[in-house]
This record gives sequence, structure tokens and C-alpha cells, in this order.
Amino acid sequence: MPRCAILTCQVVPFLLEEEQPLLDALKERGWQAEPVVWDRDNIDWSSFDRVIVRNTWDYHIKKEKFLATLQKIQESGCVLHNPYQTMLWNHDKSYLLELPPKGVPIVPTELISSSSPISDYFDHFSCSELVVKPTVSAGALHTYCFGRKEVSEVEEKISHHRKKNKFLIQPLYPKVREEGEWSFIYFGHTFSHAVLKTPKRGDFRVQEEHGGGTELKNPSAKDLKQANRALNGFSEDCLYARVDMVRSEEGDLRLMELELIEPQLFFGVYPAAIETLVDAFCLKDHSKPL
Repeated sequence: MPRCAILTCQVVPFLLEEEQPLLDALKERGWQAEPVVWDRDNIDWSSFDRVIVRNTWDYHIKKEKFLATLQKIQESGCVLHNPYQTMLWNHDKSYLLELPPKGVPIVPTELISSSSPISDYFDHFSCSELVVKPTVSAGALHTYCFGRKEVSEVEEKISHHRKKNKFLIQPLYPKVREEGEWSFIYFGHTFSHAVLKTPKRGDFRVQEEHGGGTELKNPSAKDLKQANRALNGFSEDCLYARVDMVRSEEGDLRLMELELIEPQLFFGVYPAAIETLVDAFCLKDHSKPL
């Protein structure tokens, strides 16, 4: 029976509860699947046929070790999902700056310049609120939303982290608070489902750990077309992908992030997606049992 490692972290060593059915679903297709804490020592990656990255939610605070582990997996000869080069490109949010010239509409984004005061970006983006975030981060860690009166406070909060990390700065789209943030889920480059994530009252962060809510939604044809456009050309070899988008004042969706490493895929609100993921997994290699 071929073996598949499902990468997770020490906080959820047996996978997030909503992802645990993935193990049985793979077993039914002839695979011995097991959760593996990604930074555990002395793992023989060559003993696995495939590795799927899932709940590695601490990778951003151990970036160098995580990338080194992915490289070891790649070099072991087993198949890594998603591909190593894709995750290497995607781990730093600076990739967003590459997308507009390729025709992908994004939330306006700049790297914070050491020579420009943060307050300059209010006029640069013609906005009343800004968001800063590290280029390597997850779960809105060290991410702040602020107006002109809070500039000094935010500069102080990120000053220490700027010694080790680059920061991006963006305008806050008011629709984030009014409508929320859309996530479009794809398996094998085929659309599966979408959810709308909404922040708690008075917040801008949509993550559940910050009080946000999640609801399965049917996107409009126009919104789905915009999500497809954001994904095209960047994930042909990916087993899974998540496209996070927010609505501009003009009514179109703009890319917030392209999640190709360890995105939550919202099996909790759409359990049927487990089988869709396994279908895509089996189709990735016809030499393996179906």
C-alpha cells in the first residue's frame, strides 16, 4: 500500500478536526495516509510516495526550517503537494507585486520604504485607513489597520519586526467590513466551492481566531470569473489553491492573497470537498491506485 504523509504542526498533531476525514478518504482509495508533524526530526521522507502540506500553521515563525524541510522532501524523490517551487514563490507575500503586470487585479500594494514615512501612504492610496502586514505571515500576525491618528502607535508596534521582516502596506477597502472577504477553493485547478468570511463587529480581520465568521456561498458568475482570472497561470501543477479576494468601491473583486501552501479549505462548511480533493489527488498520478 503506498504511503502519503499529511503535514501538520505540533498544535494539531492529528490534523484539524474537519480535515481528519481526509485520512479515511485516502485509505478507501488504497493509500496509507498518516499525519506527520512537519518539523519532527529524523523523518525518512523517501519512505513516503506522496506528501500533502495541510496544517503547517507555524511555518511562518520557522520559515528557514520549513523551506529546508520542503526541499528535503522534494529531493527525497516523493511527490510533494503543492510543488516545492510554487510554495517557495508563494511563502513571501511580495509575489503580489508581480501580478498586476500579468493582468491580475490586486488590492493596491507596496513594500514599505525605509525612506518614506508610513503617513505618506494615505495620500499615495487616497484612503483614510491603511493595513500593514509582514511579507511572511499567517493568521493576521503583526497585521494592523489604522487611521492617521494611529500612525505613531503602529510604527512603534512594527519597528522591532522590521529589523527581520519586510512589510507590505495597502489601503483598507471599506467593503471588507461591510461584506467580508471571499475565498474561492480549487482542486486540480478546478473550482470546488466558495466561502464568505466576515469580521466581527468593529474589526477588519476575518479569521475565526479573531472572531470572524464563515459561510458557504454561491458566487456570481462575474465574481467567479474574476477569481479564475487571478488563479490562471499560477497553479496549474497545484493539488489545491485558495484565492482570497475583497470587493473594491467600483464593485469588482481584487486579489488579497493567493494561498498555495497551507490554506484552510473549509471542509467544515463543505465536507463533500474532501472527496473532491482526493479525486484530484488520484488524478495527479495515474500510476497510483485509484
